[in-house]
Amino acid sequence: MRKRFDLAILFVLLFFSGCHNVPRDINQIADLIVEEIVLPEEASEKLDFKSSYRVKGIDVEVRWIPGDEATISVTGEVTKGLATREVDIEIEVILDDDRVTRYLGKVMVPTLTDQELLDYLKATLDVPEEAEDHISFPDRCEVAGTAATLAWHSDNANAISDNGTIRFREYDQYVNFQVDVTTEYGTRRLNWGEIKVPGRTAEEHIEIVADMIVIPETISADLPLPSILENVRISWESSDEGALKIDTLQKKAVWKFNEFDRDVVLTAYFFYDTTVVEKEYHVRVLTIPPAERMEMAFDSVSLPDIVKSRLSLSTEFAYGVTGEWTSDKPTVISPDGNVTLVDTEQTVTLTLILHSGNETMSREYIVTTDTIDKNEKFINLHYLVDYATDIDLQDNAYLVLQDDRIVLQPGILEGVYESPVYRTNPFKSLVGSWAAISSTKATVELRVRVRVEGTWSSYLTYSQFGLGLNNAMIPNQAGGVAKMSQDELIVNNNKKADAFQYQVILRRKAATDESPKLALVAAALEIENYQYTVDISGLPEKVDYDVPKLNQNVVPVIGNSICSPTSSTMLLLYKGHQIDGTYPHQNIAQLFMDYGNNIYGNWVYNTVGMSAFGEKSYVKRIYSFEELQYHLVNVGPVALSIKGSTGRYTTNGHLLVVKGYDMSNGKRVVICNDPNLPEVTYEYDLNTFLSFTRNVIYVVE
Repeated sequence: MRKRFDLAILFVLLFFSGCHNVPRDINQIADLIVEEIVLPEEASEKLDFKSSYRVKGIDVEVRWIPGDEATISVTGEVTKGLATREVDIEIEVILDDDRVTRYLGKVMVPTLTDQELLDYLKATLDVPEEAEDHISFPDRCEVAGTAATLAWHSDNANAISDNGTIRFREYDQYVNFQVDVTTEYGTRRLNWGEIKVPGRTAEEHIEIVADMIVIPETISADLPLPSILENVRISWESSDEGALKIDTLQKKAVWKFNEFDRDVVLTAYFFYDTTVVEKEYHVRVLTIPPAERMEMAFDSVSLPDIVKSRLSLSTEFAYGVTGEWTSDKPTVISPDGNVTLVDTEQTVTLTLILHSGNETMSREYIVTTDTIDKNEKFINLHYLVDYATDIDLQDNAYLVLQDDRIVLQPGILEGVYESPVYRTNPFKSLVGSWAAISSTKATVELRVRVRVEGTWSSYLTYSQFGLGLNNAMIPNQAGGVAKMSQDELIVNNNKKADAFQYQVILRRKAATDESPKLALVAAALEIENYQYTVDISGLPEKVDYDVPKLNQNVVPVIGNSICSPTSSTMLLLYKGHQIDGTYPHQNIAQLFMDYGNNIYGNWVYNTVGMSAFGEKSYVKRIYSFEELQYHLVNVGPVALSIKGSTGRYTTNGHLLVVKGYDMSNGKRVVICNDPNLPEVTYEYDLNTFLSFTRNVIYVVE
């Protein structure tokens, strides 16, 4: 009986133990979970993605796997977009260390409705419902991961324009807007709604605009000034234009340097509709401290490490700073910048001493001079005059110095002198000339060549000249790096030459003919940014030479073309030469004409022609009125090339005689014999004269 009882108890225990031994096959469990899940075909709201399921008493972890997590997240959040999207949904079942994935199906997420899209934009974009100022409408955004561009449309552009510009009125305004949302899926227009523009009076609007303007209490530079803001027009006045000058075109107040700080009142006039409001801004215009002015002056100085030509050593600087230069080797580099190059390098210390107010500062600049070849000579000026007495004929068997002129040796028909190479300041053009007594049987020819970046031009010629011949230059001569344009030798391609050399050739037809007699050879250089200082402190206030007057226009046929020979004739008459004929300048015009270029105004032939009468004449380029004044006092009257408006007429090229100046009793005039004027003698105002001078003169020593 007891044995049967024990078996019954064992059976009961085995039975209950078997009931709790649930199968743990993960695939069976996953199948059971999938059977429990019901996915909607379409979802606009959050899906119920559970993180675990209880299967036969076991808690099983699951992980949801949407195919597009931007649309449906792993937690079931649904994000609508601008297009309908189908999202595949999978689930991963996790049991202990086992994992298995099951596909559940597709869920369609519909597009945002217009209202939903509008609600999203209003929550995202910063667009006011009430506008106190212009609106910066956003022109792009992102919707559900898609880039969108925005275009705004106003139903009342007079109140708020499409780009957000507001025109305020004295009354409230209400403007309805639509917005176009454009994406890769197309364009949708939404009714954004109403934006209010509160009314404001003209005075209130001007006050708001005035508050936008910030004027600093102190300034030391130009100050921008608005001329229109928010449809308010603004004009400005300064109480002291010597310190702060209004520039209406540039829309700014221009800072002016003064020795001391100055207080200025800027007055703004605001114009809106018919209302005008005036407002003052008090400003202190600061000066620049003397030490800072001088530091700026030092910073403006730039000297080359290797000096190859004349230095421009400024003595006047911005903001009233003045200075002077000293040199520890003034024979090498002078305090005014003249340089003398030799065949060895030389180190020079230049010292600039600056003055501003009562303060002084100095700074040293150490430079080294370039070298020249032993067969070169250096010219540190803008011209060369090689007098016959200075020309070395020691090894020349054909030419000889006789009195103060070079002539042919007895029995010699032709003789050539070639100059050394003249190293110069860089120049753009050169005018060569010479002075020689010549005739129909005795001529002189000048040839010149220039060096550009190490390359020499060919020799370009001014052709033979003999008084009484039909002298003719060769037109349009080309010489490689340079060319001859009538009387000017011009460097090609906007480059600069750094040296020149000349040949002068004396000829006569027969050994019994008298030799030409050469007095000098000259070269006038055109140098950019060149300054030539002349001390005129001791010159008289007035100079006026008694130069005979000639009017070119009285000469028949050629009168309007002979300004140059007419000026030359006046100078010859002044020098005491007797010239036959009713119109002496008519005869001179024929003698001095360039028959090659068919012009009367060849500068070189005019000076060479005057020299044939025994004068020492040549072409020279000057670089200041002070240089002309000095010449008038110390040498005499000159012929001058001009171009432009004289106030009496306008010319593309003309010659007149400058016979003096008058700076006395407040006058500032240049006294001229102008052959184009009926009265000939005329006093040109100095400023007018400086506007038309070409600074090329005929010198007659």
